[in-house]
Amino acid sequence: MDDDFETANAITTIFDFVKIINKFLANERLSIKNCKKIKEFIQKIDKVFCVLDEEKIKIPKEVNELIKKREEARKNKDFKLADKIREKIKSLGYYVEDTKEKAIIKKVK
Repeated sequence: MDDDFETANAITTIFDFVKIINKFLANERLSIKNCKKIKEFIQKIDKVFCVLDEEKIKIPKEVNELIKKREEARKNKDFKLADKIREKIKSLGYYVEDTKEKAIIKKVK
């Protein structure tokens, strides 16, 4: 059954597709219309694989304030304080994932 659905090949093909799309996006060669079509296509694929996490969460005011304080601490290179604030956020049921652009907040499940 592991090979019957050829899941590994399907995932490889999806990653290849995403690489191609990323090249177009990097060169700004996609229209809004095409971007919408690509998004719809990926959402259809996700109905099978269920890997996208598009659920929008409402972040409480207290957590948003902590996020701002943490970002300020990080800008000031006070990483000890930033880590303490991250733990406080975690105790409130949220997880902070740092990226190059910004911190992404997720609800702990």
